Amino acid sequence: EQGGKWHEVSIRPPRRSNPQNDYFHTLLRDIATATGHSVEEVKHFCKAEYLGYDTVVIRGIPIARPRETSGLTEVEMTELITRTEVLHADLI
Repeated sequence: EQGGKWHEVSIRPPRRSNPQNDYFHTLLRDIATATGHSVEEVKHFCKAEYLGYDTVVIRGIPIARPRETSGLTEVEMTELITRTEVLHADLI
């Protein structure tokens, strides 16, 4: 208790960093330029291929969508970047 108010403390792995996110998007732009796809198409592919899908149910209909990168830990983002670098090296 501090200042008469209760506080909650969480211990969890650090979230992905902004520099990691910036580098990931740099790779995506390079791949998009090399392949003629949009950055969003390449991002969708990488997230689906390397992170898998989440399922959202809307009006009783399950919809699959690639996992978001915003909730990744630094380690998970590093793994995504490494796999995207391999794709990048194969295409560039």
